[in-house]
Amino acid sequence: MNSYDVFVLGGQSNGEGRGRGEGNLPVVLDPVLWEYSDPYPFGMRQQKDGSYRLLLHTPPAFVLKPFEEETYPEGEGHYACLFPGFANAYRKAGYLPEGRKILLVKAAVDGTGFYWDGQWGRHEPLSDRLLSVTQDALKLGDCRLVAFLWHQGEHEAFERPNLSMQERHDDYYAWLKELFDDFRAQFGNVPIICGEGTKQWEKEYASQCQAVWSATKEVLSSIGNGAFVTTEELLSNDEVVHNGDVIHFSRLGQEALGERYFNAWRRLAKQ
Repeated sequence: MNSYDVFVLGGQSNGEGRGRGEGNLPVVLDPVLWEYSDPYPFGMRQQKDGSYRLLLHTPPAFVLKPFEEETYPEGEGHYACLFPGFANAYRKAGYLPEGRKILLVKAAVDGTGFYWDGQWGRHEPLSDRLLSVTQDALKLGDCRLVAFLWHQGEHEAFERPNLSMQERHDDYYAWLKELFDDFRAQFGNVPIICGEGTKQWEKEYASQCQAVWSATKEVLSSIGNGAFVTTEELLSNDEVVHNGDVIHFSRLGQEALGERYFNAWRRLAKQ
């Protein structure tokens, strides 16, 4: 029987990983790192009338396989996500016992949030999917759930521009707390780590981002055993490859973000 230290990664595109450019990590890591993921592409897609719809396979078709990065849709390379940086730091610090593997549950979905019905709200498809596939992953061997990593909030920072900052804050606080409460109700007092967006993108939505990140930190403080990661000096894709993509972290940015997530987790573990 295989033995896994399990990490769940939820949220939107920066959680999935959209990092471009050069970096230090290989595209495919060694056999210690595995993933539990849905091989079929889905996410938010714009319709002819300008609206957006979530394309979601029901039931999810998750499979266990060696970890590898996502490929660009145009087939020109690979995206980087934050998890390899986290996993390498976790191993280097001696947290992975000999003979065990690391398993990432990939539950983040591009372009998703709470403001659109049928996504991350309580009893909606993505939150239900996250809970069910985590339960399934824990049956794949001798598994222990180590952390829930969450990267999301950009969606709530730019949707519904007429909202006041207090309304935006209160909405996100209520929804995020429900999600984290539901996760903890099933899986116990698992450490939860969250993080900010790119600083380049935040300049355009400074007040909105402040409302969302403030709500996130207040949720983590309320539920305990959680940490919030800041992203100063982490570069966007645009700052590295000059492609106009200011919202997504670059490859090096994702690697560093993963290390910051790990350092936040380690501080909780030491407590």
